[in-house]
Amino acid sequence: MDPDETKSSLHNDDNDEEEDQPEEARSPTLTTATAGDVENSEDDRVTINVSGLRFETRRSTLARHPSTLLGNSLRRRQYYDPVKAEYFFERGRHTFDALLYYYQSGGHLHRPSSVPIDVFVDDLRFYQFDERTIEKCCENEGIVRHKPAPLPKNSFQRKVRYKWPPLSTN
Repeated sequence: MDPDETKSSLHNDDNDEEEDQPEEARSPTLTTATAGDVENSEDDRVTINVSGLRFETRRSTLARHPSTLLGNSLRRRQYYDPVKAEYFFERGRHTFDALLYYYQSGGHLHRPSSVPIDVFVDDLRFYQFDERTIEKCCENEGIVRHKPAPLPKNSFQRKVRYKWPPLSTN
């Protein structure tokens, strides 16, 4: 629907007296609404059901992180239940509260103390958070993943290294 159609469909035709008045004297009605105003109203709201617990937010909030499952409308489409007009996920409820805060706060991710780190990371991967965000979360928890040393370029050295890994220096 284009903006002009929106304006005309929202116009109040019951009161023809207003049309005779100057524009400044007219009461503020829905005639001033634009397509953007309509789009950002109730239509922007989305309900997310996580194992029976419903959360409500805005699509625009989720769209702040488009690389995630919830931030990408095409990816989350498979979880939509048209009968209930909501997205349904059979996942941890306590984890989701923290994940929703990530979208609302502009990227601050904090694991609830009641959720084990492995469960939290599993849900981060399910909701398709990028590895950089997951690593940052783990670092904040004091968990640092050590990257393995690169393999030697020489094929003989790679074979030897593969058969006999280096001894731990700890």
